[in-house]
Amino acid sequence: MTDSASLHLGDQATLHYRLSCQGEILVDTFTEGPETFTLGHGEIDPRLETLLLGLRVGDHRLFDLAAGEAFGAYDPAMIHALSRDDFSSD
Repeated sequence: MTDSASLHLGDQATLHYRLSCQGEILVDTFTEGPETFTLGHGEIDPRLETLLLGLRVGDHRLFDLAAGEAFGAYDPAMIHALSRDDFSSD
């Protein structure tokens, strides 16, 4: 992508983002370093990719997503209890 072009599927993007839920910051690349991914390669959720399409170098955006738009509505059937023994000590 050139500086004057906008993001399209297949473009590689390097960006900072902050992911929070109910005011609690869950991920903050501003302290950890930016992430790079290719749009359309399944590296991030397609719904999030759609929000990034058309952005240009230097753009700043705030996306406020409802649960159903981001990771899906709460579903107790998706909760799975695991024993600590199920995880390696590495």
